[in-house]
Amino acid sequence: MTGMNYFSESQLKVLEEAMTILEEAAQYGSNALLLNNPATASSYFMMRLAHREQEVFAVAFLDAKNRLIECRDMFFGTVDSSRIYIREVIRTALLLNARSIIAAHNHPSGDPEPSEQDMKITEDLKKACLLLDIRLLDHIVVGCNRVVSLTKEGLLYGAVA
Repeated sequence: MTGMNYFSESQLKVLEEAMTILEEAAQYGSNALLLNNPATASSYFMMRLAHREQEVFAVAFLDAKNRLIECRDMFFGTVDSSRIYIREVIRTALLLNARSIIAAHNHPSGDPEPSEQDMKITEDLKKACLLLDIRLLDHIVVGCNRVVSLTKEGLLYGAVA
């Protein structure tokens, strides 16, 4: 099968229910979901985005301890692209008083390798965040059954030790 159509209806229902349970359990506060490393963030976004048939650009807004304040699906596209407005990401981060963000989007084709456009968006977002003292912790690209973390790959701030 091509793209994200490999999920059955029952699998999609399970994914939706799992996300609902996760997000209800992780309401901001002392039990907030901690997204403090690429593996945890990758798993979270894999569950959130892998089944989507159109491109979705989501952002996790985090507090100073990397606890999830809120995650929003911010921009929606077609099967192979979406228009990203960095200004809206920054505005939302400021409104939520977020100290850090993690950006993520899916590739409905199933291939999570970052495109040139993905890298440009990441660089532009990184520059905007730096100006306002917001940390861009990662940009995660989600495919069918694997993800690429730009932080883990050393593509966000250089090689990871």
